[in-house]
Amino acid sequence: MKSFGLDAGVEVSSTEHGHINHAYTGMVNMPIADVAAIRIDGYQVYDSGYAKDPIYGRDNQGWARSEGGRVALLVKPTDDLDIQLRASTQHIPSESADVGFRDPKTHQSTYGTYDQAYPTFQPSDYSLTLYSAAINYDTPWANLVPSPACKSTTARATRTIA
Repeated sequence: MKSFGLDAGVEVSSTEHGHINHAYTGMVNMPIADVAAIRIDGYQVYDSGYAKDPIYGRDNQGWARSEGGRVALLVKPTDDLDIQLRASTQHIPSESADVGFRDPKTHQSTYGTYDQAYPTFQPSDYSLTLYSAAINYDTPWANLVPSPACKSTTARATRTIA
């Protein structure tokens, strides 16, 4: 809690029959007046799809991008008391499924090994946001911590398919 920290990362890869994938991560931890600290984490990951749609001319079918982050605050005014507040969020837009279609009788590829065809656009969009708080207090006679049933957490999940 008393030291400053900073971290960042970059990752690049490729998918066979697809394209370039990339990921970025970052974290900063900042102390606040010797009694608190705030930590901020973030990331973005792009996975290229590998399927193609030869009928409708779409490449990278099955791609997905994940992005999100977290903010955490720890306040420790005494050795016996700490207060933790957290907020996390994640967003995952994607297109189609990264599958190739097969004939149910022959099990042969319908269009090609890494091909698929959808007459309509197949996007999806997932989001999740979580908030939590916890107070831990050590007394001379007991250590009081919140039970899972007592934690104040609110979650909201949405899914939009167009």
